[in-house]
Amino acid sequence: MKTQLPEKSLFNTLKLKLIFLILFSLSLKSADALLSSYGLSAPTATLDPMSGGTITPLIAANSNNTVSLVISIGFTFNLNGTPYTQFSVNDNGLMRLGATVISNSSTNSLASSTDLPKIAPYWDDLKTVAGTVRYKVIGVSPSRTLVVDWNVTIVNTNTTAQFQVWLFEGTNNIQFVYGAGTATNAGLYSVGLATSTSDFSSITVASTFGSSTVSTVAVNNSNSQTIGASNSFLYTPAPTCPVLTSPASN
Repeated sequence: MKTQLPEKSLFNTLKLKLIFLILFSLSLKSADALLSSYGLSAPTATLDPMSGGTITPLIAANSNNTVSLVISIGFTFNLNGTPYTQFSVNDNGLMRLGATVISNSSTNSLASSTDLPKIAPYWDDLKTVAGTVRYKVIGVSPSRTLVVDWNVTIVNTNTTAQFQVWLFEGTNNIQFVYGAGTATNAGLYSVGLATSTSDFSSITVASTFGSSTVSTVAVNNSNSQTIGASNSFLYTPAPTCPVLTSPASN
């Protein structure tokens, strides 16, 4: 003989299940708000030629330890679930999101408390000589891309390097793209992302580029490997967890 649960007991059971699902969803959402949830791949990519459209200078030629103004991204970009509409850069290969201007530090330290949240395609002691730092926005809403281009000289080796950061509207992907001349750097450089001193994603560049590794536990500020042209790193955020909207109560 089957025993039917009393109506009140059944209601309480369903209520407990619903509470569990809400808490589980919130825990997933919290976990997703870490850089450890981002995927990393190394697809082949070519530098944007920075020709056509509106190209805006950020840092002029013959600059050293110089910062840009705070500039509009042109769309809302989300990093770890936090929306940003502005950025600034320095000539040392570092980008900062938000309304606070970046520092001019050439001392690369990915997990330091300064310049957060930071995006570092190639952070070290760099300067502009014949080249500049500039940006443009390509595409149309809702699929625009911010391209920031560094054409710089590595101070320790006096060699030139060109690399870019691409921020993608909608997907919130982040891509670092490298051109010829991003050479071995005796000064040692950092590559990665950081939103706090404990939430970072630090890349160790390998001689076989596709074998490069990423750590969210230990920071590597001592990369020295040459990066060849048409290499790139692509960060992809984890899918957003669903948000319960119904029922509205209980």
